Amino acid sequence: MRLPWFAALALGLPLAAMAAEVAGPDWELKDKKTLTVTFPTKPPVAIENDTAQVDAMIAHLGQYRAAMVPEVPPEFPQGQSVDAIRNPAWMLENESRGDVVIHIRDPRYGWLHYLLPRQEAAKMAGLLQALSMKPLSESKP
Repeated sequence: MRLPWFAALALGLPLAAMAAEVAGPDWELKDKKTLTVTFPTKPPVAIENDTAQVDAMIAHLGQYRAAMVPEVPPEFPQGQSVDAIRNPAWMLENESRGDVVIHIRDPRYGWLHYLLPRQEAAKMAGLLQALSMKPLSESKP
């Protein structure tokens, strides 16, 4: 059975109950336009999502994650390995109260938007400038 994710939810399929019975869903990207998530239940349930539906799902998951505990730590533990995006597209603009809006493009999550008070934006600008002017450390043999 193949349903769009919103149809499965509208039909009231017990996805949470099914998840308790199985190890996890199977994810398949077809033609770079359709993501199919198949739940190994009896019978199996496959939910097809187009790009817009995946974007909506990511947004909803982000809202739910923000409400969960434990919360995301307020400070990032520096020095750990991360899956960073190299040279993302970005843009800046002023918000009506004078704060700065930073827009950063992430190919996984779309455009992310952050609102910084003027003082924090100035602090970030100074730190970026200082880091970019710092000499590269010599590589060790």
